[in-house]
Amino acid sequence: MPDNQDQFSPPPPPQQPSPGPPDLGAPMPPPPPPPVSMPVMLPSPLPKKTLVSRIKDALVLIVFFGSLVLNLLLIIALGAQGLDAGVRETLLLDGARDQQIAVIDVKGMITDELAGQLWPQFKRVRDNKDYRALLLYVNSPGGGVTASDTIAHYVNQIKAADKPVVVFMGSVAASGGYYVSAGADYIMAGPTTTTGSIGVLAVIPNIHGTLEKIGAHVTVIRSTPATRKALGLPFEPWDSVKREYFQKRIDPLHKRFVDVVHKGRQEHFPDISVLQKLADGAALTAAQAKAAKLIDQDDAYFEDAMDKAAELAKLDKPKVVRLSKPPSLRETLTGAAKAQNTLINIDASFLDDLTTPRLLYLWQGQ
Repeated sequence: MPDNQDQFSPPPPPQQPSPGPPDLGAPMPPPPPPPVSMPVMLPSPLPKKTLVSRIKDALVLIVFFGSLVLNLLLIIALGAQGLDAGVRETLLLDGARDQQIAVIDVKGMITDELAGQLWPQFKRVRDNKDYRALLLYVNSPGGGVTASDTIAHYVNQIKAADKPVVVFMGSVAASGGYYVSAGADYIMAGPTTTTGSIGVLAVIPNIHGTLEKIGAHVTVIRSTPATRKALGLPFEPWDSVKREYFQKRIDPLHKRFVDVVHKGRQEHFPDISVLQKLADGAALTAAQAKAAKLIDQDDAYFEDAMDKAAELAKLDKPKVVRLSKPPSLRETLTGAAKAQNTLINIDASFLDDLTTPRLLYLWQGQ
């Protein structure tokens, strides 16, 4: 009997015909169809610009780059002002270049900062031969003792350079405001000016009683030999010893005030005792100050002061220029922030002023 495996084995694969020589007589197959290509979309040519459009484009570029250059120059200029504040000039009256009258403003509280800002202006008037006279516009109730004395020293430097100084007083030129004016060659005030107030003020805050009421205490320890160190601290009780200590400090400053006025107006006060009687701290109207010989004219206006300065300097074509401090780059950038109104602004400097004794040539409306 035949084997089952042999009976059901798969048939052998069909034999492939062996390749033979090509049939040269057979027809050639047709060529393949050409590939289908997508149409190429070329961009349409840009329209040619007219002469007018080209000029417009050129102007836009000029304005753009010109603006960049101007802004760069402005930044450089403001930065230079921040490094060297310099002096800004504002023309008030045109005239001959070599016959200039400089106007310098002393406004507001007289502080060390103000004195420092004014120095470049005084220096320019002193050193520049084109400035022939100084018109000092004073509108101030006074301020710091040292700052007032510094500005008065600037005025004396102008006089030492043989240039006349005329003072025109605004609404208030009292105490330190009068101190800086006393050395001028001629002092003029308006009909409503308040001036005088020759004296010294010591402002010494004291909160010892308040601290006791709320149960707070501040302990102050001094080095053993320094028994009078910081007698003006506001945390300790006030007594006669401290009053005497400060009285001995302000009385010499009062004497200096009188001496400065006497030196500046010696021809009006040959006897200094007359001036000493006036130096009781009282503020005066312009008419009272004129009668007391503290000023020379009590019914003047700014235009009169310009004429007087030209007269003293013997100028026939005066040119009047106001000098001022230009803002620094920082002041320019932060000016908007500082201009915001605030009801209360308490910082370290405020607290320092509150707790530190101050000696002032200041009129406080009393």
